[in-house]
Amino acid sequence: MTRTFRLTTATIACAVSSPALPAGDDFPFPFWIGGDGAWSDAASWSTGEIPTAGESVIVNNDSEVTLDLNLDLFSLAVGFNGDITGLSPFTDHATFHHPAGRTVELGNALVIGGRDLPNSAGTFSAYFLEGQGTLRAPGCQVGLRGNGILQLEDGASAEFESVSVAPVVEIGNSGLGRGQLVAVDTGTRLIADRIALGERGAGTAYIARGASVRASNFTFASSTTEQVRSNVDGENAELVIVTDRSDTTHESIGIGATTFPVIPEDQLAEVWLSVHRGGAIRQSIPDGTASITIGRPGVLAGDGTIHVATVTCGPGGRIEPGFPETGILTIDALCFVGGRHQDAFGRATVAIDLGEGLHDRLIVRALELGRDDEGARLEVTLDPGLVPALGDRFEIITMTDQGSADPDGTPEPPGHFVELTLPNLAPLILRPIYTTDRVELVVACPADLNTDAVIDMDDADLFVQWFLDHDPVADLTLDGRINFDDIDAFVESFLNGC
Repeated sequence: MTRTFRLTTATIACAVSSPALPAGDDFPFPFWIGGDGAWSDAASWSTGEIPTAGESVIVNNDSEVTLDLNLDLFSLAVGFNGDITGLSPFTDHATFHHPAGRTVELGNALVIGGRDLPNSAGTFSAYFLEGQGTLRAPGCQVGLRGNGILQLEDGASAEFESVSVAPVVEIGNSGLGRGQLVAVDTGTRLIADRIALGERGAGTAYIARGASVRASNFTFASSTTEQVRSNVDGENAELVIVTDRSDTTHESIGIGATTFPVIPEDQLAEVWLSVHRGGAIRQSIPDGTASITIGRPGVLAGDGTIHVATVTCGPGGRIEPGFPETGILTIDALCFVGGRHQDAFGRATVAIDLGEGLHDRLIVRALELGRDDEGARLEVTLDPGLVPALGDRFEIITMTDQGSADPDGTPEPPGHFVELTLPNLAPLILRPIYTTDRVELVVACPADLNTDAVIDMDDADLFVQWFLDHDPVADLTLDGRINFDDIDAFVESFLNGC
């Protein structure tokens, strides 16, 4: 049964007796530790006592505490299970309500969800910060080893030096820690120097309905076997990379690329950062130098907008416009797709879905595709209702300022995808076409290499040239290899047409 306490300057609403308990007992109510490091004899807000600035408060054992006054503390832990001053474990399920207009100042990090206990899956400890409430602390750890939620809503604000969500590493136990960071409603703001979600556990973020989360450095990475998703969702919801601070040296977002994972790298599940329905990721000043890096097994997805200096998608990383619905992802940045290829992680990938009347599209300022062993992969899927016809064209990537990717400002084609995963339209083929301002997919006969709807010697000359150059356009069988099978496919199509 949940025990509810209301911390006020008057009598506590739910008073219970508070005998002195020896260290090691299971405390059935919130308690605090005095400034001298000793746990309080009274040890309960149920007595009507108010903790002072030199004390550390722990909300535990299925308790629900509501704050009705401004409060200065050394530290605050919600749902703690661990070793503080010799005290034994406590249930990782408690709630702290921080309502409108109140301020909490902490001298040490806030801990939410200190450690999980066996058979407690699905239970979370939570800190709810409501309208116009303010929270300040040097740091915040959400889901340290248990399950934790930090939720800001209705114009609340929080300021930290750092926020770590599901940060624990423990070799041989990959299931530790689940943390959620939630910011919703116009005027709600969370500000930190660094925010790390899921360094080792399952850490997620949900930013919606006009809320803003700001930091100089974001990390989205999880060492788990379960897919992890973070969302910037809805008009005016934004993730802001702070680029206007003189003491900041690394202004970036990292997606994936887990360092020292606690499970084998080939078991790492995808880490998603999605921007949807008017949501945005941006740098704090238009001419800043903020970057986004997508590494194994990270995914940048959605139909929102991204305004940064550079986006780099490396081995094992993916860019998926529109996901989960068909749509357009706008990346106002120099976009580099590719990197040193390693078989364990796969190539950097752009994934496109072609729907009936709609198709995914990626809009970038400029695009550069890696080549050869640093090359990129194009993955295309068809919705069940779409039946492409000869001559259909799909503009899948648009480049608004391709000249900015070249030192002399001269627009050049972005290069080629060196690996293609395309639907089988036999006897037709989906052929990528690369120009200085777009990448298109054209439905054509395999032998119609110049896509002029006529199969002639011009196409034969192109095939010989591209076959000798090992250009991916000569891969007419779409098996990722350029060999005699492609010659057979060209000859058959050249002689028989479509």
